Amino acid sequence: MNPPSAKTSALLNFLWLILGCATLLFMGGKWNIPILVWIGGIFFIRYFRNARNFWGVLLALPFLLLASHIFFLGLAVQVTVFFQVIIAVSYTLYILIPCVADRLLYRRVGSPLLSTLVYPTALIAFQFLLSYSEALGTVLNWTVSLFSMKPLIQLVSLTGVWGPSFLVGWFAAIFNALWEAGFEFKKVRAPVIVFTTTLVLVLVWGSTRMVFDAPAPGTVKVGSVIVGLPEENIFYTYLEQPKDAQLAQKEKYRQMTFAVQDQLFAASERLIPSGIKILAWPSGSAVVFAEDAPRLIARMQAFARQHQVYFFPS
Repeated sequence: MNPPSAKTSALLNFLWLILGCATLLFMGGKWNIPILVWIGGIFFIRYFRNARNFWGVLLALPFLLLASHIFFLGLAVQVTVFFQVIIAVSYTLYILIPCVADRLLYRRVGSPLLSTLVYPTALIAFQFLLSYSEALGTVLNWTVSLFSMKPLIQLVSLTGVWGPSFLVGWFAAIFNALWEAGFEFKKVRAPVIVFTTTLVLVLVWGSTRMVFDAPAPGTVKVGSVIVGLPEENIFYTYLEQPKDAQLAQKEKYRQMTFAVQDQLFAASERLIPSGIKILAWPSGSAVVFAEDAPRLIARMQAFARQHQVYFFPS
């Protein structure tokens, strides 16, 4: 069989970039699909390894920026345009830098096993550096996207949020090693066996911990609720209007805030029978005008006293 032409190879590689960007939209955030968190990195590694030169890296930038921007719009719309730009650039670098590090180093590592650790190590190193940003913290960390995988998430008790993300990156590198070997297992036997054994041990340990290390009597139960907003960017939309328009529409927006507050209290009320002792509302949830803040605070205090809970409306 004749090898594909350079044009065909370039188009095929571009497909890996597009597939990676498409999966990126679902790797956390509003549209989270946990299985895609494991798949997205495979396409990104494949694209950057096959990119012929620096222009391939530049070509990826606008697509990564666009996908990152759309991802964050799905995650949080109640932020300034400047912060949206910061997030898009940060998430683009979050994808780009580990892939470029992998592209430059994975062939230079003598060991087939160690070569699969370049990408996950670079990924976690960059995640760790981003966590020092007060504006970002760990908001982009993929571990949050895997929360429904309970046995895996138990690893956080040992490694912090870095462990599950490392396994995600390692899986992507292992899959690419298999891909480059034409999916001939014997060529990459050692890396595949080590990774699979590690993952199985983590899952078995996590499952065992869930069964035999269940919360003991006296463990404090924590709950949180969130509700949707009636209008995207509700306060930015309001505040960016001319003063006359703000005055004309203020009562409309006040009623919106009252509706959101009522929904938060109703959702919290439904959570009380579960036995929670600590209740939290996510940051930015309880939208309120300044003149209405004392009334809302008094309502929160009354709710906490009535239900005997510690209330943290962040």
